[in-house]
Amino acid sequence: MSGKKVGILTLPIKNNYGGIIQLVALYHFLQTKGHSPIWIDKKHWHSPLKRNLIKLLEKNPLYQVYDPKDFAKIDSLHQQIRPFLKKYLPSQTQEIYNLTQLKKATQDIDTFVVGSDQIWRLEYVKDNYPTYFLDFVSQEKIKIAYAASFGKEYWEGDENSIQTVSKLLKNFDFVSVREDTAVSVCRETFDYDKAVQVLDPTFLPEVSFYENLINSIDFNKKTELFNYVLDANPFSDELVESISNQKKLAVHKIYLNNSSSESKTSLVENWLAHFYYADFVITDSFHGMVFSIIFNKQFLVIGNKERGLTRFTSLLKLLGLENRIITNKDDFQEKITDQKIDYNLINSKLDILKKYSQSILLENITNDCESE
Repeated sequence: MSGKKVGILTLPIKNNYGGIIQLVALYHFLQTKGHSPIWIDKKHWHSPLKRNLIKLLEKNPLYQVYDPKDFAKIDSLHQQIRPFLKKYLPSQTQEIYNLTQLKKATQDIDTFVVGSDQIWRLEYVKDNYPTYFLDFVSQEKIKIAYAASFGKEYWEGDENSIQTVSKLLKNFDFVSVREDTAVSVCRETFDYDKAVQVLDPTFLPEVSFYENLINSIDFNKKTELFNYVLDANPFSDELVESISNQKKLAVHKIYLNNSSSESKTSLVENWLAHFYYADFVITDSFHGMVFSIIFNKQFLVIGNKERGLTRFTSLLKLLGLENRIITNKDDFQEKITDQKIDYNLINSKLDILKKYSQSILLENITNDCESE
């Protein structure tokens, strides 16, 4: 097998640890299989004028006091994350802000993989959605969607967008999605019946890959009950306090937009370490749930409807863990925290799903239809 030059297109990198680590995981996996991945560093489409205005606001000292759009805060986090991206995504394009730059930067790429995360959620990609269905890629190139997600159980667009996506999907060589509901959306909304469900890219590498990331930093903090909640509210606060008291575990938190961590140059590794060393995890984050499973932790998920509930339930159903999600106060029963997850059983299921996801991705990249 000769390795392919594989361009990876995902949502623009922001202050989202899960979005970052799923990209790094896919990149690493392809690299270990003999391919040459390259991160297509696509930004939001902005004119040069708007781009320069944003950069000016990021550096404006007044925004240290009042920053309604979080420009300065996000820029600060980007500065801290940049060394991680450079280290684990060594091959990447220049920053891309328009279609002309995108076509020029990717003209020498053999194969395109779009995914994962919510790259097909219209609310997030807006009018730019055709780009994430690879409309800029010529027909002779290989087009693959890996673990693409609509975020919700339906397409949010109008009839014109449905017609556009329907045509673009038929140009793909292989389409895989992250949720079972996405398979239905492809079939029922876009008349595309070849989509299959696979695991999120974070499941593709061996656990040792993440252990090496964690061991690269000095992390000596004992983590008992790790509370990683993106949208805190009275219910989540009450739930965390109740379980903390019940299990006599001290609470540890990481706040997504807080750059005051003691590990300022290793935010992603620090985030992973909290899951790895936790005794128990409570989260409303999809990738928080994923790493609880990868690291074999006892956990509860607070259902986050605004961020897309089907992302959680789809994976939990695959593993028989539906009872670990709570959507409201009435769902919670204290006995659930005493029902230990049997990871012998979970890992057996996960191993089958992982091998399938790995093999079907690699087969389609190499255009090799022969089963491994």
